[in-house]
Amino acid sequence: MAEAPGSGRRSLYKAGGSPSWKEAFRQGCLERMRKSRDRLLSRYRQVGGNEPGSVQSSLLVQEVMEEEWSALQSVEGCPEGLAQLEEPMDLAVLEEIQRELAEQGL
Repeated sequence: MAEAPGSGRRSLYKAGGSPSWKEAFRQGCLERMRKSRDRLLSRYRQVGGNEPGSVQSSLLVQEVMEEEWSALQSVEGCPEGLAQLEEPMDLAVLEEIQRELAEQGL
């Protein structure tokens, strides 16, 4: 059966799912959270024992995301567009990942 005119071209722009770097970043953050949760929590307990838990959790999530972002950018073959996020959609994805990490039980 013949394709509709322009559908091949449209599929280039309407690819399903998120780009590989977003999924790699999300999975890397989740894995880093699991591996370093104890170390980071003990450090934040020592530094800010009087801060509410939500503040400590948000600081922990932010630090984990920054560490994973640096690690992802240092990998060879990293996409050029990864260094600069300008699109609101990319920022929304990062905020979604941040919320996801915060909900992981911190």
